[in-house]
Amino acid sequence: MTFSKDQYLGAIAAGMLTYNAWDPLQIEVRLYENVAALRYQSSMEVTFGPRHIPRAQYWHTDLYEKRGGTWQVVWSQATEVRLIG
Repeated sequence: MTFSKDQYLGAIAAGMLTYNAWDPLQIEVRLYENVAALRYQSSMEVTFGPRHIPRAQYWHTDLYEKRGGTWQVVWSQATEVRLIG
């Protein structure tokens, strides 16, 4: 699913999106002046409305920009890890 910032924060505020577990592993960071890229895996379990999404492994990629001296996330993406075999 794709959310705008307002949709994502609104779903959390309304209780429609609940993080039951979020356990990140080692976070790797690439820093380029005013931009930072983060990549890591996590174990995550969420509830979205009436739908429970069981714990699974995800790859995350987040992009931050330094704006006015403060780091702000401007893009975030997560993909479930699925083993083939």
